[in-house]
Amino acid sequence: MADSLLDGNTKIMPSDDPNHLVSKGVVLFPSSATDYGTQADLDAALIAFVHRYCDVPPFWERIIVAYVKLTWVFDRFTAIPYLRFLGEWSGGKTRMAQTTAVLAYRSIVASGAMTAAVLFRLIEQFRGTCYLDEADFRSSDLWTEIVKVLNAGYKKNNPVLRCDKDNQPEAFDVFGPKILTTRKRWQDAALESRCITLEVQEKAKIRSDVPYQLPATFDAEARGLRNQLLMWRLRNYRNIQYNESKLRASGLDPRMVEIAAPLTAVSGSDFVDPLIQFLGKRAEEQRADTPQRYIVGAMRDLLGTARSKMVRVKEVGDAANRLRAQEEPDALREAMKHAKPGEEPVFFSAHRAGALIRSLGFKPEHTNSGNTFELNTGRIKELVQRYDPPEIEKGPTRARLSPNAP
Repeated sequence: MADSLLDGNTKIMPSDDPNHLVSKGVVLFPSSATDYGTQADLDAALIAFVHRYCDVPPFWERIIVAYVKLTWVFDRFTAIPYLRFLGEWSGGKTRMAQTTAVLAYRSIVASGAMTAAVLFRLIEQFRGTCYLDEADFRSSDLWTEIVKVLNAGYKKNNPVLRCDKDNQPEAFDVFGPKILTTRKRWQDAALESRCITLEVQEKAKIRSDVPYQLPATFDAEARGLRNQLLMWRLRNYRNIQYNESKLRASGLDPRMVEIAAPLTAVSGSDFVDPLIQFLGKRAEEQRADTPQRYIVGAMRDLLGTARSKMVRVKEVGDAANRLRAQEEPDALREAMKHAKPGEEPVFFSAHRAGALIRSLGFKPEHTNSGNTFELNTGRIKELVQRYDPPEIEKGPTRARLSPNAP
């Protein structure tokens, strides 16, 4: 290996690691480029490594390996997903994320305690994969800053802007892969949509051949695979291509297609169908957790009972409140504790209902009777098929579910 390179009249020397970020394992590099055999040989070696140290379903092993390979050519794409392991502290998500991160391209090993300033400067400096453990961020101020980095970092040419000590603007390139662990889903829907999420469940018994303590050989094994992945990058970087046609034909949301395409580009054709099935199921689960499903259910109910197709936003909000009250009695009881005597608990104010109605493609207009819009039968049928809202039960939900009800 050469200890320097010439670029024209410029001699390029390796960094001497003045802040000890490499020597202390904050940033992980390969040590050389080594042969890996065939693509199948490399995939098999990566899967074997993941299998050796993680107790995960076989398809998760394939997703992890696909994401690892994606990190080594991420700069060939204009947008990439994040890989997020979701679950409680005892589920093994940190082991899964750590096993993934030690294989990733220029992995930057961080923790949930780091500041946003450190995060975007490290990403700018090393242009690699950020591994952020326990990224739940209890501090709302810290979360606000970190989420800006994460929301900007999935897409190329979308820098974070900050002012330097002289109050002059600086642009930080935060584009790159992210490997994350969290205990809960984020409230930020945009950030949720940018993640390939593997939801970890606590197991009564871990596979017997998975070690609780990582052996001394773990780091050396990982470095050997990073060396092979470096050779894979050098051989394949210019040849990476992707085809969205099958993903688009599957009916996945545009965002799902956007983040899935890079994974398929680094995987075999037999990976596409299982990935579509996985992402389709995840999309259904996400829609089931969104407030839009209550609004859609309310509009479906009003479409069948209203005398006119023109309805007020407040009517939809009231119907959505009843729907959520019947489906989430615990949330209703909690809301009733804070409601004033004689008042109904409100999950959807007129303002929030209006925003959600607009997000579904309707355009309320201000009239003498309030903000109103037309119930479009065809559009509502499409939304019902997409969100699958529950039926509204008829009857006095509030009376049936008092704060003291069992």
